Amino acid sequence: MIVFRMIKVGHLMRPQDVRRPRHMVHLAEDSRGYPIIPTIGRGETHADFGSINERRKLALATFDWCSVCGLPFNGESRWQVAPGEDWKDRQFEGAWLCNEAPAHEICLIYAAHVCPHLSSPGHRLGDEYRHGQQREGKINLVGFRRTTDVLALQSGLQDDLHVLHFKQSELVGEVSYSQPEELADRYASLLKAEVVPVLSEAETGLIGLFNELSDMGDTVAGAALMAGGIFLPNIRKVQGMEIFLESALYQSLALHFLDLQKLAHFAEGNEDPASRFVSAWVLERHNQLPGVLANWRHAGVKIAKAHGLTPSRTGAKGSRRTVSKNVPCPCGSGRKAGRCHPSGLPSER
Repeated sequence: MIVFRMIKVGHLMRPQDVRRPRHMVHLAEDSRGYPIIPTIGRGETHADFGSINERRKLALATFDWCSVCGLPFNGESRWQVAPGEDWKDRQFEGAWLCNEAPAHEICLIYAAHVCPHLSSPGHRLGDEYRHGQQREGKINLVGFRRTTDVLALQSGLQDDLHVLHFKQSELVGEVSYSQPEELADRYASLLKAEVVPVLSEAETGLIGLFNELSDMGDTVAGAALMAGGIFLPNIRKVQGMEIFLESALYQSLALHFLDLQKLAHFAEGNEDPASRFVSAWVLERHNQLPGVLANWRHAGVKIAKAHGLTPSRTGAKGSRRTVSKNVPCPCGSGRKAGRCHPSGLPSER
C-alpha cells in the first residue's frame, strides 16, 4: 500500500501527498489543502493555524472528541504528543498531564506527516511567547486508555491565563520518531484497519455545527457549557470564557439540563439547533456519558441542590418513559425512542 509519495516542500510534506484517514473526510480545507482541525481558532472566512481555541477545547473535553478529526473516541485509546526524553517525569497525581486535547492514534500520525512542527526536526516556533525555540529532534507519541479528568490550570506561557489540561492514565503505547518517514509502516497498518465511529443523529448534528468554518458564535462551546462544562472548577478563569459567563444564563440552562424531564422539552422542537442536538445527545447517552462530563454533572447536582432544585433523573411523573419520544432510543437500535419503545423505557434506578 502506498500511503504517501516522498515529495516535500523544504522539510515539509504536502498534505495532498499524504493519504488522509477516513476519520477526517468531513473536515474543510484551507487554500493550501490543510484540513481545518477542531482546536484551531477561526473566523468567518479563514482559519488561524497559529492559535489554539480554549472554548473549542472545552467542547472536545465535554463530548470526548478527537482534537484532530473531531469524532468521538468511543472507548478507543487517546494519543498525545510528548516531546523530549523526560516526558514520563512530567506527571500530575500519578497521571500524565497535557495542555493539548488528545487524538486518535491514526489522526495524530497523519498530523505528524503534515504539521510543520511535528514533521520537521529543528522547526522554529513563531509565536511571541516561544520565539526562537526549536522542535526537539525526537518526538514521542504516547497513548492512554482514558482521560480521567480535565482541569483549568494556569498557563505555562502566560501567568494571567488559565487553559484546559487533560489528565491521562493507563499507558497503552509509545512511538518515537525524528522524521515522519519512520512512521510509514505503522500508519499503513492503521489505515488498513481503520473503523470510523457510527454517529447518532444528535452527535452528527453537533459535529456538523462544530466544523462549520465560522465559530464566531461559539455555538457548540455554548452547548458544551449547557451539557455540564460550566461545572468545571475554575471555568471562569479559562481563556475566552468570559463571553459566556458575563450573565447567569448558561449556569441556569446547565441546571435545567441536569433534569431529564426538562431536557426532553429542549430536545423537542427547539428552534436553536445546538440546544436541540445537545439535549438529544445527553438524553440518549445519560447512562453512558463520558466520564469527565459525568463528573461535572455530578458536581452540578450539588450546586442545584444548593439552589433548592432537585433534578429529576427520570421521565414524566407516572410514566415509565425516561427520554423523549423523538430522540434516538438509548437501547442503540437507531430508531426514535417512541417507535422503538412505545410504552417507555424502565425508569432509571
